[in-house]
Amino acid sequence: MPILSPRYFRREECRRELFAFASQAASLGVDELICPILYVPVDGLAVDSPDEALSLVARAQYESWVDLRLCDERSSEHRRAVNQLVNRLAEVASEVGRRQTAREAEQTEENERIGLSETLDAIRELLPEWLEAAETDGLIREQFLATDAMLEERKRKLKTGPAGARYMVLRQQVAEYLPLVERRAQLAERLLRKTAELNPLVTRAVRIVTAHPENEPVLEELVDTVRRAGEAYRKHDGPMEPVSAWARRHAHETRGMLNLARVCERHDALRKEVGEGLRGWTSDMKALTAGSARSLLAESHTETN
Repeated sequence: MPILSPRYFRREECRRELFAFASQAASLGVDELICPILYVPVDGLAVDSPDEALSLVARAQYESWVDLRLCDERSSEHRRAVNQLVNRLAEVASEVGRRQTAREAEQTEENERIGLSETLDAIRELLPEWLEAAETDGLIREQFLATDAMLEERKRKLKTGPAGARYMVLRQQVAEYLPLVERRAQLAERLLRKTAELNPLVTRAVRIVTAHPENEPVLEELVDTVRRAGEAYRKHDGPMEPVSAWARRHAHETRGMLNLARVCERHDALRKEVGEGLRGWTSDMKALTAGSARSLLAESHTETN
């Protein structure tokens, strides 16, 4: 039950917990477990928001207490709202319990294999687009670095020349950097959306394989999936923090610098959240491979005895 305010969406820990909980809930097929309360108006809180955290909360059908927070806690309005929330939580608990009972009744080894197969198919379907976005981001990063090297060299040669020529290069830097950084930020948004879609699938696959460690080929495929994603991400990783810091230092010299700094900072925040998702996958894989090794060792020991 996240209590939403503009500050909530700016805090890294809040966003990390939101994504982690949403991933676990989605992997169990119980998205209703997220019950947000909108306490203070938040700009851009919509299903189609480019910010995945805002979009996720909007999809969760939050309860609005924007007006209620101004009411006295002993007022009838406040008591009715609390009662409405309690009823909703009771309904969610009942529905989740019903689904869990139904799932346990239907859960056979064959069903689990089918479920694992379908989950892996969904991962295979989503992963190419994730990898494509990571590779495209790398190409744009290389383009940015080449452009930066050229313009910095031009600025170095003009260091002893007239100030006007140097300012022209600064303006050119903003004009050429901004489209590239905006494109990287858009790709980071795309990567984050795909990571949010993949998270519950990877979690579900890990849970099934943990329960059935004999699925060694599946384990290898999952590990390879995470390895490829991590390599694609790290290959072109590189924060835009030096550029944003440089742009803020020169914001007083030419227009557009401040906007460039903000886009760079947005890019870095998005990339950090993608990295958090990947670290979660890696952690799951380490636990899974360790568990599989222990299981195989136990089986070998039993056969030997």
